[in-house]
Amino acid sequence: RARTALRQNKTLQKTELFKDLSTDAISKIIGVMEFRTFETASDLVTQGDTASEFMVIMKGAATVFKDGTKIRTFGCLDFIGEGALIEGDHVRGATVTATVPTQVLVLTYERYQELLLDGTIEQKTHEMAARRSKSYLLEDAKRADNFSFD
Repeated sequence: RARTALRQNKTLQKTELFKDLSTDAISKIIGVMEFRTFETASDLVTQGDTASEFMVIMKGAATVFKDGTKIRTFGCLDFIGEGALIEGDHVRGATVTATVPTQVLVLTYERYQELLLDGTIEQKTHEMAARRSKSYLLEDAKRADNFSFD
């Protein structure tokens, strides 16, 4: 059901990474995504860990913490970790913790690489996403420098 819902609501097409892909390519990506569940208070991702997965929350909610401070909340159809698919050495910039039982679909870096190699994801799409990812990292660093914990 989660895969069907993800196809119908076109969440992947709303991401910078996948917005230019065909419906067939999106279906193939969704088909290789793994379904996972997280209990309340479980971390979906942990700040400082190596990032190797992109997630879409299909049911539930999670809170984002940067250096222990609550930054925002994610809910149904929010996505986490586009940059993890682009750069092999990407590090999680925040911890995301389930606030209720949460279900996600996950695309791993390895699966993404397979889709890139077989042409499902075009090289030009990947290169464009890599450029955007670098600019996002710079923007995130600027935001962190200007963020006040007062």
